[in-house]
Amino acid sequence: MGKVIADTLGFEAMSEWDDISVHSGHSGSGFANVDLTLKYVLWQNPKSEFQIALTPTVSFPTNSHIGDEDMPANAGIGVSWGGRLSVLKNAGWVRYFRAVEFQGDLGYSRPLGDPPGDDIYFDPMIDYSFPYL
Repeated sequence: MGKVIADTLGFEAMSEWDDISVHSGHSGSGFANVDLTLKYVLWQNPKSEFQIALTPTVSFPTNSHIGDEDMPANAGIGVSWGGRLSVLKNAGWVRYFRAVEFQGDLGYSRPLGDPPGDDIYFDPMIDYSFPYL
């Protein structure tokens, strides 16, 4: 669930249902942590639809026991970016590159409380969207 608060500010609440079935060890299913993310757009180029955003996140456990996984509360900060090549001309063979989108995340999160396990993530992606054409 996401909500746009202002032109440069958004909020997102998210969780997922996990179902783990293993041959040895504990199996289980339930809701994973609830993640609350604030998205603040630092820079936006309206001509190319490219933007860079700051994304602080807090994650709360649901107390579901899914297998042997420990799901502590954690907090983190990230930088997200994305945009299309929509600045290219909409004529000739070049127009097919307008559907290419670049996006990604770079961030850091840390469990709150005693458990160790800092997490650094980098998630770049290139997407080609046929519906965009």
